[in-house]
Amino acid sequence: MKLPEIFHGLPADSRAWRRDARLPLGPQRTCLFASGDTDWPAAFIRRDMAMTAYLMVRAEVAGSDRDAFDRWYADEHLPDAKAAFKVERAFRGWSDDGAHIAFYAFPDLAAAEKAVNSEAIGALIAEFDRVWQDRVTRTRRIVDVAQVLD
Repeated sequence: MKLPEIFHGLPADSRAWRRDARLPLGPQRTCLFASGDTDWPAAFIRRDMAMTAYLMVRAEVAGSDRDAFDRWYADEHLPDAKAAFKVERAFRGWSDDGAHIAFYAFPDLAAAEKAVNSEAIGALIAEFDRVWQDRVTRTRRIVDVAQVLD
């Protein structure tokens, strides 16, 4: 079996590569994982997937506002934010310390950074502030996904 060009120049002994060895496969492609076999064709599995970045929004919500906040976020804010950011996936939940956390999945870090500096997020923040005034404190973080194991 002829090896793909990406393998050319690699040592013939796959055990020389760590189990989680990463090799570039081009823009927004992920990795080659060594399986531990010494047979080259079976030793590596190519997994094509776009790497992702998440915008994570943490909201500190008073217990007295939790039910109303939960309904509003589910019915209005999450669908509005998903549409405004043009993301395929948005999800949310409550952490063990009582904070509400929402996640918005972007195809890459650049797209997430663009979203947090966009007019769209400005409109979402204005609506959030109109509804919740100073009763909810938020922080935003971007998480650049470095590894995914299935």
